[in-house]
Amino acid sequence: MNMPEIRKIARVYDARLTTITPVHIGTGDVLMKDIDFLVEKGRTRRLDVDKILDELWDETQSRKAEPPRPAELLQSIPRAEWDSYTAYMATGAMRANTSGSQVREQIKTPDHLPYIPGSSLKGALRTALAWAAWSEHITQPLSPQNDFDHRAKFAGQRLEDRLLRPGKQRSDGPNKDVLRALQVGDLHMWRMGQGFRVCNVNVVGRSATASPVEVEAIDAEALFRGQITIHDALFEEPALGFASRKPLLDNLLSHVNAHSLAELEGLTREFSQRTHEGARNILTFCNELTQMIQQIAPNQCLLRLGWGTGWDNKTFGSRLSEGPAGSLAFFEREVVERHRLYRGKRVRQVGDPFPTTRRVMVVRDADPVKLKGMFGWVRLTLIEQAGRSYISVPPTQQ
Repeated sequence: MNMPEIRKIARVYDARLTTITPVHIGTGDVLMKDIDFLVEKGRTRRLDVDKILDELWDETQSRKAEPPRPAELLQSIPRAEWDSYTAYMATGAMRANTSGSQVREQIKTPDHLPYIPGSSLKGALRTALAWAAWSEHITQPLSPQNDFDHRAKFAGQRLEDRLLRPGKQRSDGPNKDVLRALQVGDLHMWRMGQGFRVCNVNVVGRSATASPVEVEAIDAEALFRGQITIHDALFEEPALGFASRKPLLDNLLSHVNAHSLAELEGLTREFSQRTHEGARNILTFCNELTQMIQQIAPNQCLLRLGWGTGWDNKTFGSRLSEGPAGSLAFFEREVVERHRLYRGKRVRQVGDPFPTTRRVMVVRDADPVKLKGMFGWVRLTLIEQAGRSYISVPPTQQ
């Protein structure tokens, strides 16, 4: 008697993400000083505005020429009661003292806990996988007519199709993309680490620093947990044509590490030509991260996530200007100039670094020269769940 066949249709992983440096994944909204938060003694108190307005506001105040702001209402009650009107506290404070000054808001759950959207993590993994697939599947010089869409929003879509939609046309839609086989769920907080932080982020370029951008971020050492699934059964569907790209997902972590190493090499090459204090700190940090990747466990990878992670982290980056398919002249002409990506006041010369600035640094609160580290670096650990996603297939009838 033939026994049923037990076949694995997917690999299910416990995904654990630890922040190495601050991470900002924004909501698109801003928080305003004295309305959404109050600064005190180098820390930021995020106000529970709804509760303050509900319990501390009265109608007589609405008739005033300038009704009190939430922070003023909070200051009208004893200091000992403030915590009951506080959503959370953040380390650090914005530099501006002006009421109404803005801080970019970090995405959170309704109860003010940070989380990592699965779409954000999958987007970072997708970039790394496309970068890895390039060396094997795009080996001929690029052509503006065949490889680029003239519309800036879709400029790289044809290249992405060749990398991740083997044998398919763009009209087939996202369900024909090989990343359909990679399911990434939201990752929720397991350990808060050093907590929320209000960061003064500097644009580091040819000079040491420029005007800071204020953002709310998850600080280092926070741990998030979720689930990642690779649906192996999809690679067996001839109609999808995914089989040739299965090695991409089989070697997911090593591809991500290779992409991160290439990004660090590019930063090292760029900032080794600069002499200011910020550049030296970047080089030290790049060296530390490179050593971490070289010594990392087989089930781990390092990658950059969220806002402020730069051009190379969200595009084909170096692939456009290096190797047999790309060239520096092609990159300058067909990418930078055609799509008007360079907006600097100085006349651009062929071979100049692009982009010329890197919005990736966090300035220490007490010292405007020393830098805390590049924004958005995280460690991802995948632990496969035994005995998950198996099916019983009836034996073939004779």
